[in-house]
Amino acid sequence: MSEQISPWLLWGISQNLNLASNFDPAVNATVGQQLVRVNARFPTTWSFFFWVKLLNFAGAAGTTVNVAFDLQMGIGRSLAIIPSFATINLAFPANPTTPGILPGAIAFTSSTHSWGQIDPTSPSAGNATLIPIDRIVGQDIQVSCRALYVAGAGATAQVEVGAQLAPLVHVRPDWFVEQFAAGEVGGH
Repeated sequence: MSEQISPWLLWGISQNLNLASNFDPAVNATVGQQLVRVNARFPTTWSFFFWVKLLNFAGAAGTTVNVAFDLQMGIGRSLAIIPSFATINLAFPANPTTPGILPGAIAFTSSTHSWGQIDPTSPSAGNATLIPIDRIVGQDIQVSCRALYVAGAGATAQVEVGAQLAPLVHVRPDWFVEQFAAGEVGGH
């Protein structure tokens, strides 16, 4: 009998991406692997934390590393696919004498903004309101990312990207019968 993997081991991971410069995100964005996979038995409200850490780069001033975190979330048989749910940009200063982003620099977020909401007090065109989002609701959730290094020809960068999800409240029905599906007993 194989040992069952605890489900929370899939709620977050980090990975390194090697990026080559490109100005066209539709053509050559570097696509990372799946960062988060949640498959809960019932819908839950989740908080999230996404980050990008610069590990190394070879390029000129005035360049940018852009990372888009793509979200798929569903409840029951419904599924919402939200490309670029959250984005993180590491910008290198255009002036080479200005202290810039050095290897080890990290940018992160635990919130993002909704898109396309119309201000109910003024529903005319062009009055879209960005509403802060710091949690999502889902039963089946996946997060992946795409990264783009906008720099001159031949420039390269290596970044660590990561994502973590955690339930806001984690009451499990098996707590009441003391039969834990993943074998966690005695605080393990």
